[in-house]
Amino acid sequence: PVFAVACALVFTLSRSMLSLHANVSSDPLFLTFMFVYFYLTAKYLQNPSNKLSWWLFILSGLSFLHRFPGIVFFAVGGLLILYREGFRSALKAIPQAVVGILPAAAWIVFFTYAQTGTFFGPRAPEMMLPLENANNSLARMVHWFVPLFAPLA
Repeated sequence: PVFAVACALVFTLSRSMLSLHANVSSDPLFLTFMFVYFYLTAKYLQNPSNKLSWWLFILSGLSFLHRFPGIVFFAVGGLLILYREGFRSALKAIPQAVVGILPAAAWIVFFTYAQTGTFFGPRAPEMMLPLENANNSLARMVHWFVPLFAPLA
């Protein structure tokens, strides 16, 4: 658990993350989910249990519902079970993964699909600006790796 807490603190207190936290108000709750997930992951590595795997996938679903990068926690949970207990236990964790994805699936069906008629929201060719998107992405990557420079966009 010490390593998980240390990694979480380094991640949270980095200069680029602090500037992001100041501008995005949804980050503290996502970070809380992430810290609890790291803690439970460390506990699972020490002493695997069915109860902990349920909590890992429930937190995965809640974090994905809150922020899209939370979907990574599903992959981490599956790989963790595969690494620690093998293929058969990973197959037995499918119901937990399904329960974990239910909040996001409900949001997609009852909110996004109900409002737009598509599962991923409105998509129009005039809304797709690949060069502008690439420029914004590169600017944020530069700011992430070289935090002393202000973002370009």
